[in-house]
Amino acid sequence: MVILSLVNLVFNVIQKKGRAKTNAVLLFLGLIPPIISVLVFIYIRPTIYGVFSGGYTAIGFIFGILIWPIAIMNCDAFQLRQFSVYPKERILTKITKPAFNFLYSIVDKKAWMSEVFSKNIQFMKLVLIKDTELKEDYDYSFMKRSSILARMFGNYIK
Repeated sequence: MVILSLVNLVFNVIQKKGRAKTNAVLLFLGLIPPIISVLVFIYIRPTIYGVFSGGYTAIGFIFGILIWPIAIMNCDAFQLRQFSVYPKERILTKITKPAFNFLYSIVDKKAWMSEVFSKNIQFMKLVLIKDTELKEDYDYSFMKRSSILARMFGNYIK
């Protein structure tokens, strides 16, 4: 069963695209340390040295447990926080989002660029809609609208 799961993950790494591929890579990378620690501390070390040290397998599981939340928590790493349905992000998601996006840019560059472009388009749509509302509903001048938009979207403009 474990081998079948590993084969399925490798298949997803090779065949899938975008977020699914990045999540499969992260899940696969999260499985490698526990498997290696089990092999070393439960099978190889007792066979060669005669010393059973099963407690040390926790070291590998800790590294695996540190990798898996990155894949699990970042189901939508490109979500704009202010305009989403769920505006509050979890702290762990905020911490792991840069690592997920970095790995995503390495694993599937084309899909990552498409996501970035799509996010930028969505952001510009929001800015233009708000600008049009300020112009038509309140009849503000260009300078007044630009200062309001700068305050509203200043955190998202680099």
